[in-house]
Amino acid sequence: MPSIRFNDQTLDYLPTETVLQCLLRHRQQIPHGCQAGACQSCRVKVNGPLAAQQMHLAQQGLRPDEQADGIALSCQLQPSEGLEIRGVSPKSDQHTARIVARSALNEQVWELTLGTRLRWQAGQYFSVSVNGVDYRCYSASNLADDGNLRLQLRRYEGGQVSDALCRAEIGSEVTLQGPLGDFTLRSDARIKRILLLGHGTGLAPLLALAQHALQELPATPITLIHAYRSTQQPYHCTMLEELAKQADITVASASWADSVASELDDVLDKLGALSDTACYLSGSTDFVRHYQRRLFMRGASRSHIFCESFLDFTQRA
Repeated sequence: MPSIRFNDQTLDYLPTETVLQCLLRHRQQIPHGCQAGACQSCRVKVNGPLAAQQMHLAQQGLRPDEQADGIALSCQLQPSEGLEIRGVSPKSDQHTARIVARSALNEQVWELTLGTRLRWQAGQYFSVSVNGVDYRCYSASNLADDGNLRLQLRRYEGGQVSDALCRAEIGSEVTLQGPLGDFTLRSDARIKRILLLGHGTGLAPLLALAQHALQELPATPITLIHAYRSTQQPYHCTMLEELAKQADITVASASWADSVASELDDVLDKLGALSDTACYLSGSTDFVRHYQRRLFMRGASRSHIFCESFLDFTQRA
């Protein structure tokens, strides 16, 4: 049976597994989070040669110097033969912050405020950990201008990160990696309006983008739509209510479903052709894939559809 040599231990691995899945099956302690290559917390050093295509897939999003040094994301690494790897030290852009406030926005979604001096661009996200091992990715819902970082997260009962964050005492310390991502505001003379479309907690980066757009592109009309599954209820937050009062932005909420026409489709129909529109799409992977195609069919240029997706652990379960 093929094996992985990890930190001086020999571990058998299954052909269907990623390296991270193999390590976790053998109860090896390694930082990890999204298992989709986004949080970059499960980095390992690959010793020895590996097929170029396999390394390319496992190094997406890493810095050039990390790639040259043989660093790879174990959640994206699926070797076809024996492999020797070792753990790496935490990323140099690791920071600490303290929980200064939190509140429930509905039965499942919480808003968390962290005290930090970090700076970020509207639309970026952070990889967050309570114990230094388990990480999850959450987008900033505010601009980096008041010394606080606000996150919106769906709480999963017994979740190693979300539940722990919602149970931690005020003043507790958390670990942050980032900021990460390039889901940021673009400026293009051909763009006449902006559409921000988010599902669930995918609303968070759109709140920050809306605030930024109001500052940087004050003459550009903005439509912000918060989508929610037809089987769920939307949540409300102070920033969404404040944006709804602004003259240059239209705010709406609408339900959606995978396989049938929905309230959200009716709302999008009222916008007409989207050929002159920059579309920012954020939410679960299935939602983003579904509406990326629908926005294109409504006239949006592929080059003007910007996406940010995350794993929906409810659907995954």
